[in-house]
Amino acid sequence: MSSNILTYKGEWRDTYTFEDGSSYTTEWRPNQAQNSSATLSAILFGSVVQSSSSAYGGIQYLALGGGDSNWDLSPPTQNDKPYSATTLVNEIDRIQVANGTNVAYLDPVTEAVSVTPTRVLQVNILIPFDRGIGDLREFALFGGDATSTQDSGYMINWVTHSVISKDSRVQILRQLKLKWLTLEEVTI
Repeated sequence: MSSNILTYKGEWRDTYTFEDGSSYTTEWRPNQAQNSSATLSAILFGSVVQSSSSAYGGIQYLALGGGDSNWDLSPPTQNDKPYSATTLVNEIDRIQVANGTNVAYLDPVTEAVSVTPTRVLQVNILIPFDRGIGDLREFALFGGDATSTQDSGYMINWVTHSVISKDSRVQILRQLKLKWLTLEEVTI
């Protein structure tokens, strides 16, 4: 008996723009899909049948966190970042993802924006000059029943990174791609 695996992979990058107008963009880096994203997928699929699930939505917030300052000396490994985690270690800000303006479908081959739904999503979220102030070491996308309240909702993905000392002189355009893989693309 064979089994099918449905999974997705994610990647992210930042574009930093400084108050003097200069900017630079980082390379694409991988992120970690969280177990709770599978539960959220089931809720969204089931919402067609169960009207009580209609309060749940897809990607709703980008949460920014300070993480753990010990990560500056010893960055966390995959073993340190459990897939079962449902909250950031130290959430400090949330930015709402505006439906239709920050999320786009991409062609799976060319990565051009598609007017019809595909299996690739790109989320672009601006962290303005006056938001996310402090030492940032982690972020995640949240959906389901997420609100602006810290630690609410279903964690979709989680990224830890080198410390970014964010102040009011820089804004960050954070771009994330989520790609649902075909059976041929899955490696075990």
